[in-house]
Amino acid sequence: MNIEVIDQEFLGTKQVIASYLISAPEGPILVETGPATTQEVLEKKVSDLGVDPSEVKHVLVTHIHLDHSGGAGYWAKRGATIYVHPKGARHLISPERLLSSAARIYGEQMDYLWGETIAVPEEQVVAWEGGTTKRIAGLEIEALDTPGHASHHLAYRAADVIFTGDVGGCRLPGSEFVSVPGPPPEFHLEAWLQSLQLLQSRRPETLYLTHFGKVDDPVRHIPALKDRMLDCVEFVGANIDKAGPELEKLYQAWDREQAAKYGVDEETYEAYEKANPSFMSAQGIARYWSKKTEKEA
Repeated sequence: MNIEVIDQEFLGTKQVIASYLISAPEGPILVETGPATTQEVLEKKVSDLGVDPSEVKHVLVTHIHLDHSGGAGYWAKRGATIYVHPKGARHLISPERLLSSAARIYGEQMDYLWGETIAVPEEQVVAWEGGTTKRIAGLEIEALDTPGHASHHLAYRAADVIFTGDVGGCRLPGSEFVSVPGPPPEFHLEAWLQSLQLLQSRRPETLYLTHFGKVDDPVRHIPALKDRMLDCVEFVGANIDKAGPELEKLYQAWDREQAAKYGVDEETYEAYEKANPSFMSAQGIARYWSKKTEKEA
């Protein structure tokens, strides 16, 4: 099994969103499509690897957020089958609700960021239950149900590697800093911690993060992500009385300070912001606290 890391060059920035092309015994498998805006780059890079895009018959998406699955419809048009969590399947088939939700967050930037997301025909969507294994293109792949970032999130294990999507956090090449993607409305600390335990239980030798690339030290990376997540939740909890924009600014300034402790310079931090906008994590973690408070009241 050979795995190629494909840089989608999102918004013209390198090493922000990755796709992975797996050379399986019976043909190629693509993991993550990225958004519609990166499809031209992705198609060219798949071709440059000696694979005609029409040969890609299997596409795995970890979840339906647009930076992971927005291009799925384009691969389906070429005949690919799209594999996704059961809770996400209907949103690939009929993406209107997903796009409406995203538009509330991104507003006028929707087209610039994500382009035109097109539907996937129902007959080309496979709803994959977590905890089950499928043989795809001659390769045994296990879907791991990994909520926390989103309830409809899967990670995919093939042999001793795991494609983590966002449950593995955001860590850019050459950096030890792990950023926590905690957007609304589904960030859930306890569920995410359980998901990380599940990843650890599979004892992977390598993680492949969508944001971004190959991680050869899962034994260090996963605990570091746990610690960062707890710190982020604690910081937002301590400032939960602040209004939305004020909290977002506080969180970003604090997050930038944390990144600087790992030697992250301004240019690299801006790349982190494109991979994982801090204002969204502030919103998502604040929502988590609000729901937690309501439940305990």
